[in-house]
Amino acid sequence: MLKPFLIFINLTLLVFSGFFNIEDIVITHTGPNEISAGEKVEVSIVINKMDFSGPGRLKLDLSNAEGINIIEKNNDGSSFTFKNNEALFIWYDLPNNKNIEITYLIDANINTSGLKKINGTFSFINQNDRKQLAIPELAFQVNEVIQQGGEPSVAANRTIEGQNGEYIIKIHVTKGKHGGFARIKDIIPDDYSAESVESAGGIFKNIDGSAKFIWSDLPSSIESFTVTYKLINPSKRDTNFFIKGEYASERLIAEGHNDGIDIPITYYTPDVMNFNYNELTNDTSSINDTDLTQLIDTNNQITIVIDSNINLIEDTIIEFVENDKNSDSISDLVEEEIVQEVTEEEKEITEVVEEVEEIIEEEVEEIIEAKVKEDNITASVSDETIEESVVSNIINNQKVKNNIDYRVQIIASHRIATKNFIKSKYNFTANYDLENHEGWIKYTTGNFSNYKEARDKRNNLKVHNFPGPFVTAYNYGQRITVQEALILSEQTWIP
Repeated sequence: MLKPFLIFINLTLLVFSGFFNIEDIVITHTGPNEISAGEKVEVSIVINKMDFSGPGRLKLDLSNAEGINIIEKNNDGSSFTFKNNEALFIWYDLPNNKNIEITYLIDANINTSGLKKINGTFSFINQNDRKQLAIPELAFQVNEVIQQGGEPSVAANRTIEGQNGEYIIKIHVTKGKHGGFARIKDIIPDDYSAESVESAGGIFKNIDGSAKFIWSDLPSSIESFTVTYKLINPSKRDTNFFIKGEYASERLIAEGHNDGIDIPITYYTPDVMNFNYNELTNDTSSINDTDLTQLIDTNNQITIVIDSNINLIEDTIIEFVENDKNSDSISDLVEEEIVQEVTEEEKEITEVVEEVEEIIEEEVEEIIEAKVKEDNITASVSDETIEESVVSNIINNQKVKNNIDYRVQIIASHRIATKNFIKSKYNFTANYDLENHEGWIKYTTGNFSNYKEARDKRNNLKVHNFPGPFVTAYNYGQRITVQEALILSEQTWIP
């Protein structure tokens, strides 16, 4: 009777012993709170398993620890594998010791950074049942390694727009995912003032001849930003000036750039006159609603600016330079000026052109005395002709006709192009005529009483890549529309 009772007590204790052992298992997962990229640091896992044995497995999940590898150090009798962001320690029979102790190294890739998390599970067999316990999560921060004294990771540039003493200054900064304090400082010209337009969350100050933007903590989520301020010249005059400045930040100091980085110097030059030579272009229309402004610089250069309602056309009419006493030609000094396309059928601007001619005549009489001889004009130009405007100084070497005739216009310009230029530019060596029409110097070739012949000539000229050659018409030497000429000559338009 006593023996069965003792057996029952032993079995009960055994069952409850296994139950309490499972509940009393303690697992610790110990490692650093932060490491540097490229660093290897030891981590330990201790499992207080009491006295059970049998097969077991410890699995570590690194799916939330991108850029981290695990290196085995002490496996406590297990087999170790690491693959696809998963580390496995496997025992066919758990150690008899009360505690299982394993150690491993976390290896942070040199290019990784940020918060990393390693989770896991411990599985084993107890009382023929499979058990699984969670491994405490290990969270740590990987700090980016900042190279000292190398190329800065931040870039900044500046633009200037405006005129007449008021300018909009924009500074764009590309900083990456870095936060902390920052400052932009621009040195502005003497006596100029600055006003904030867009501060991107910073504090703006205009003190000590500087325009400053200051941030106590730039958000790291904003990788780039732009600030804007207005620069004012109290004289309201458009003059040359430049702006230099710097960008400093907590990030740049960490990189070893204690004084920040320079924002490249930005120069402003009033865009008053443009004496660059452009390509010759053909005109297909007249200019509407013109507004004429005369501009003269200190080098005896005269520019006429014709402002249409489409865009601003700046064309240098003539550039007079006093030549050698032995030279009687300025053809090598004057090159071709290109103009933008204009429509032939729109409003006349004859009155504007005449006003331009009078202005040029007055200025030219005061600044130059020279003889002019153009290579592409067969008639000689007398000393008195130099006082006339180049716009009106065009001689057509064809006699005035007393009926309808057609020609082909190849190019048009506000300046005379030499034969050598036309030959080299368009490979065109045939004869052509110069015509002063609506303020343009127009180049035409051929003379036909039949529209079809002019049309064929136009088609043949396309091989020279002229900017749109087209047929023009004349009645008693005066240009008229092709439609009108076809009606007067009782001819049919041919496409």
